[in-house]
Amino acid sequence: MCTRVVRTRTMLHPRTSALALIALALAVPVAASAQLTGTYTPPKVLTRGTSTAQIAGKGEVTVKVLVKSNGTASSVSIVKSDNPGDNAAALQVARTSKYTPGKHGGKADPVTFYTYVLLFSGASSVDAIDTAARSDALKRAEADLRAGKYDTAKGVLGQYLSASPNDVRANLLLGVADYYSNDLPAAAMAFDKAGTIPDTFRALAIQAYYKYASSQLEAKNYADAEAYAGKEIALAGAADGYNLRGTAELESHQYDAAIADLEKARSLTGSASAHSQAVVLANLGTAYAASGQMDKAVAISKQVEALDPNVTNVEDAIAELTAGKANAAQAQGDFAGAAQLFDSAAPAVGKYSATFYGSAAMDLMRVVPKPDWKAVKAEADKALALDTNDVVANYVAGYALSQQNDSKGAYAYFVRAQTAVKNGAKVSDPTLPVKIDDAVKQTASGK
Repeated sequence: MCTRVVRTRTMLHPRTSALALIALALAVPVAASAQLTGTYTPPKVLTRGTSTAQIAGKGEVTVKVLVKSNGTASSVSIVKSDNPGDNAAALQVARTSKYTPGKHGGKADPVTFYTYVLLFSGASSVDAIDTAARSDALKRAEADLRAGKYDTAKGVLGQYLSASPNDVRANLLLGVADYYSNDLPAAAMAFDKAGTIPDTFRALAIQAYYKYASSQLEAKNYADAEAYAGKEIALAGAADGYNLRGTAELESHQYDAAIADLEKARSLTGSASAHSQAVVLANLGTAYAASGQMDKAVAISKQVEALDPNVTNVEDAIAELTAGKANAAQAQGDFAGAAQLFDSAAPAVGKYSATFYGSAAMDLMRVVPKPDWKAVKAEADKALALDTNDVVANYVAGYALSQQNDSKGAYAYFVRAQTAVKNGAKVSDPTLPVKIDDAVKQTASGK
């Protein structure tokens, strides 16, 4: 018997059309490309400067520099900034940078204005991005994406990002191209590289993170599954992300973390379908069972059965764990204890219930010094109430009656067990069919 964790195959929270959202994302205008005329060559950053000013965090600061013919900055100003805390550092970097001057016909101009972007991606990381090259690359990539030329867009963006690896919008567009070309790992990593995900890209990033995390779960790469499910949670905060991360934690035996995430998922499934609610509850019940909290697992199993009896992984988990404990008790000669384990779990294990009651009855037969045959028969009757043709339960019921000198009653149960075996019923004990045949012969005279 093997526990099989059932996971959601459809996301539990509503999804906006990815195509509609990417259409919105690509509709955002970008700066116009620089228009070069004649033999003019604009300035470029030759050596990026440094700054002693504190960097506040991630952000883009566009600076305008008056470049002298010797490649130094005459004056610097801020054109725009999405993180004013980086402005002081940006001004220092721009002032201390070295530039190639603007040229006409190969001759340096005395002074030339040059506008470019300083991209801050960490406490000490800064990239200088040429606005003209950026505008050209992004325009080309966006046009390719609209035309469905995803591989072409990836090529354009890859070339541009090789020089400006931390460009947020370029990484966002690369995530789009990777997603629609079915390269989920690359899409997840591109969105991750972008950092902050704007609303226009959010739904697509959510799907990329979720699908990649799911693929890693299937591949048993649980650490990656947890990490990228966490990124999905940070963007969406819905039940499917918590269910996915909780399942990965369950598979990697982090039971407390799994229970916490799956309890959160349960709290968010109120409007979900009965099947989706059952899936989350089943995973939660499995986590409780694996952590040894069998009473909670049993209670959840009953809720799952009421929602969707086809979702059985919590039953499988309870059955497997109970069987393991019962086998250990049997090895110690504690057959009454083994019977109690089977009997207590039987109501919560659905398709295994009859088998568990039969196993409990069989263990009660082995209690020393003397079994309580009425208790043995009563336990067998619980199994037969669920499956009248259960081989073990019929044999045990017949044996219990034979020990109470009721050969006629015993014969009827033995024959039923024998008939079930002849009709193809499988038994785990290969010696049981022979025992049943002998019992039929021994009680035939008293029928």
